Amino acid sequence: MRRFDEYHPAVLLAYYVSVLLFSMFTVHPLVILFSFTGAVSYLFAIDRKRRVLKDLWFYLFLFLLIAAANPLVSHNGVTPLFFLNGQAVTLESLLYGVVLAFMLSAVLAWFGSFNRVVTSEKILFLLGKVSPKLSIVLSSALRFLPLLRRKAGEIRSAGKAVGLYASESWWGRVRSGLSAVSALVTWSLEQAVETGVSMKARGFRLKGRTHFSAFRFSGKDLAVLIFILAADAIVFTALGTGSLQFAFYPRIALEAPGVLAVISLAALLLLFLLPAVLEIGENIKWRYYRRKI
Repeated sequence: MRRFDEYHPAVLLAYYVSVLLFSMFTVHPLVILFSFTGAVSYLFAIDRKRRVLKDLWFYLFLFLLIAAANPLVSHNGVTPLFFLNGQAVTLESLLYGVVLAFMLSAVLAWFGSFNRVVTSEKILFLLGKVSPKLSIVLSSALRFLPLLRRKAGEIRSAGKAVGLYASESWWGRVRSGLSAVSALVTWSLEQAVETGVSMKARGFRLKGRTHFSAFRFSGKDLAVLIFILAADAIVFTALGTGSLQFAFYPRIALEAPGVLAVISLAALLLLFLLPAVLEIGENIKWRYYRRKI
């Protein structure tokens, strides 16, 4: 067994493309619920609980905002709950807003794990030969933002140590903030120059330059990729035949799911829970081996 982030970058890319497509372009409530559950479960498996809970508070705020705003903006549906300024607030619009809120929260959670799993090195590997310039821009941006945030914290801590933020006046705080921003911008420019010099020294854009890769496609990578593609094929077949259709307007259509719908929902559940299952399984495996030592 391997942790999910240890799989080949091509497998990770195929997985995230699949889950994001199914999360963003499907309004079936069970699909969105499975997606949200899988994304949050994986975040809890790979990140600190306090940080994940902090993100969940933001998702909750966003959830309440969208769920409350949609029925006030959209008045479609045939089941009015109450009237506000002469406009009906319908059950269908309310439930559709709840599903949209879950959808956006799930997509944000998937992108949160994507930023932790798909590193700049993996992006360089995936796009280096196809588009070197694009890969450099994306990897530099993903790497530079955390560095910028960390450096801003260091500058602020150093400023507090020398009494930079001691003034209680408004103008004093503004001057202290401008000094910190100036130091941060200067550091950013120095980093850009050093990066350019380093890239030139390493032979960037020279003809005949070779590329080192630490990633090897193994049998486990192939097995996971086949599972992802098989799940994609089942779900796309269900979507193409209308087995996963769910209508909110004009009224909520509840129909007994067919065999293909049940199979596709099961495939989606397994697909969305795959990273969390691999991560939890690896943790259990290592705890077992550590107890035997």
